Amino acid sequence: MLQEDVVVCRNLPLAVEKIAEAKPDDPVCLFVSWLPRQIAIEARYALKNDQRYIKARVAKFCPVVAVLWPLTAAERFLSWAETAKLPGHPGQVRSDDAVLGDWIRRKQETVWVTCPSLVEHPDRVPSVKGRQNAQWGKDRGRIALQWIGRERDPLELDWS
Repeated sequence: MLQEDVVVCRNLPLAVEKIAEAKPDDPVCLFVSWLPRQIAIEARYALKNDQRYIKARVAKFCPVVAVLWPLTAAERFLSWAETAKLPGHPGQVRSDDAVLGDWIRRKQETVWVTCPSLVEHPDRVPSVKGRQNAQWGKDRGRIALQWIGRERDPLELDWS
């Protein structure tokens, strides 16, 4: 699943196939920003050590800008969401990022994050929730910690 305002790297579909083979049972975030801080710290360490994945730590939220959802994981998530008290409920559910973070925390689910990000969220359009104007990259919580870019080929990396 991709948010409508992302920019994807070259060969994304082929890279996603490799990632799906490596992580067939768990969701994989193809994007991580500078927030949540603990995930960003671990992602920076992984990037420095040429590691392709980190396990998303329990946090108030987990970015859902681009997520590979295996069918079994999506079914587990949807089953949980039917009866869960979602963040922000009973008013307006706070955010998809917060809901995923809550699922990880409450169900002790494993969600992986790719290092580097395979999509960028350039933050050029206002949030569809209407609470945040576009910051054009100034808000580091909304842009990739390290995006592979359009020139680098993700197929040159070992995703196994």
